[in-house]
Amino acid sequence: MRVDPRKYLFFLVWAVSISASSPALAQGNREIAIVFDGSSSMAGRMEGKIKLDIAKDALSEIVKDIPAGSRVALRVYGQRFSVDEKEKSCQDSEAIYPMGAVDAESFARKVASIRARGYTPIAFSLTEAVKDFTGEEGWKRFIILVSDGLETCGGDPCQVARDMQAAGAPVVIHGIGFSVDDKAREQLTCIAEATGGKYFDARDAGGLLSSLQTIAKKEREPAPAPPAKPPPPSPAPQKPEYLPPPQKTRFGKEIRGGRYYEDAVPIAPGQYRLDHDLRVDEYDYFKIAVKNGQQLRVQYTTPDEGRPSAGALIHTADRLSVTADATLNTRSKTGAVSMELFDKGKDPLDFYILIGNKYEPQSKNALIDVFLDDHFDGGSQGDAGPKLESALEVKAGEYESNWLSRGDVDTFKMGAEPGQVVHVKAMPAGERSHMELIFYNEDREKLGGFSSKDRGAAVKGNAKVPEGGVYFQIKHGVSSDASTSYRMKVEVMAPK
Repeated sequence: MRVDPRKYLFFLVWAVSISASSPALAQGNREIAIVFDGSSSMAGRMEGKIKLDIAKDALSEIVKDIPAGSRVALRVYGQRFSVDEKEKSCQDSEAIYPMGAVDAESFARKVASIRARGYTPIAFSLTEAVKDFTGEEGWKRFIILVSDGLETCGGDPCQVARDMQAAGAPVVIHGIGFSVDDKAREQLTCIAEATGGKYFDARDAGGLLSSLQTIAKKEREPAPAPPAKPPPPSPAPQKPEYLPPPQKTRFGKEIRGGRYYEDAVPIAPGQYRLDHDLRVDEYDYFKIAVKNGQQLRVQYTTPDEGRPSAGALIHTADRLSVTADATLNTRSKTGAVSMELFDKGKDPLDFYILIGNKYEPQSKNALIDVFLDDHFDGGSQGDAGPKLESALEVKAGEYESNWLSRGDVDTFKMGAEPGQVVHVKAMPAGERSHMELIFYNEDREKLGGFSSKDRGAAVKGNAKVPEGGVYFQIKHGVSSDASTSYRMKVEVMAPK
């Protein structure tokens, strides 16, 4: 069954408004903090559309449905720094719309500015979101957490939610999962249930609607008046009750790799932990197929107790390392190794993932996250590549999702009629990116070159189509070499 994920945000805000219709909150005193996913995985697709675009459309539409008298804040995590800047990205949680009455036009502008770039610091963002509330008495407070995956910065968001309750913070967290896997669903459910909230899955519209109808019926029907009772006797003094100490939750499917390259075990993207400990310089071997335009990223997190070490490596099919030795030996820390495949004739290619390290024994409780991110270009299922001979052919139109890796060049071919004029505009997602646009003919002769005027600005230019068609390349400028996504618009016009 195909579902429209925009319904989920609408219904969730509706549920919040219904919950607030009780007599104690009859004046509409409620504050809603929306914590929104701006991580790189939101650039992926869901039912043929970019997930970030679906969610942004939904956010813009629900403004008019938020009950009068409510206050709303919008906080975005993971959008300001790329996956190449992990330390900064894992501390990236920005309130782009502060708590207050909703101005639909201003709110929509803020939503339109959201980009998908970095990691997923859910635990850090929940901690920051509590600061968005005014603290004014008499207001019911909700957090709506929107995510398409697991925490990727080593935090424990479920524990953060428990700690909120233990500290007496009157906040209810509702969670929405956009096309999430079982482990992400488990984590988001844990967060919601720890605070008395609900989790809503974007794959189950019928179940969500049924739950909301139940909530609505329960809240709208007045409860019968209880019979009069004599005053109870004074209770005997009792010892104070304390909350049990919080228990940390470990996620990840137990796996066991091969002992060497020949018996490497196939692995898919997901969250894992080994079913056994490793000795010094001992590794478990896994293999995974990577297509042109995909980024393979392996993240490892040291355990909270036991041996505080974790490491991972990525090797080619020729058994050559494409990443430096990466090891951590401090508890509750996260590191990562990654590589991106582009301009390879054979597609896909197999790569090996080695779990372990040569410096310390590694505990089976170390968490391993495997990501395979699509960084395709020009609406295709591959990378444009740097060579004119293998240029990606495009037509006139808008291409929302393209990716320019560090050191990469994207080359496109436009099969327009000779004499027509091709106009190209590319807008980087990163505010610090500087881009160049160069046109060529089929003999690799340069027809014209253009540069963006400022960092973060669009690069745009045009060229007259010669015999044999026109080629154009988009690449990093001399002052920019960080990976970035970008939007591209191609137009063909008759000569003036």
